[in-house]
Amino acid sequence: MGTATFIQDETEFDSLLKSES
Repeated sequence: MGTATFIQDETEFDSLLKSES
């Protein structure tokens, strides 16, 4: 469960980074 949350969080972070780029 913790890993899944981490992956989801990472995806959101990547999306935010791409949006800023």
